[in-house]
Amino acid sequence: DLHFTCFVKAPNPPAREEGIDVEADGHRLIELDGRRIGPIDRGVCRDLLKDAMRYIQENYVSHTKDVHFSVMALAPPSDF
Repeated sequence: DLHFTCFVKAPNPPAREEGIDVEADGHRLIELDGRRIGPIDRGVCRDLLKDAMRYIQENYVSHTKDVHFSVMALAPPSDF
């Protein structure tokens, strides 16, 4: 039942599908989940740690009482 999920900050591709919020020189929060066929665009990303934690809190942590959940950041220190 356990698997690995990774969040990365990726530059906007040159062309996007309609209906997706894209900033001209911005970045996207991309989720890489071993249970999915490919990467999932989770929206605009300005700060990787803050945006990933906001997404995790809103979509995973707040929807479960399961204690089998861990988060690890491989990044330089950040001001929260």
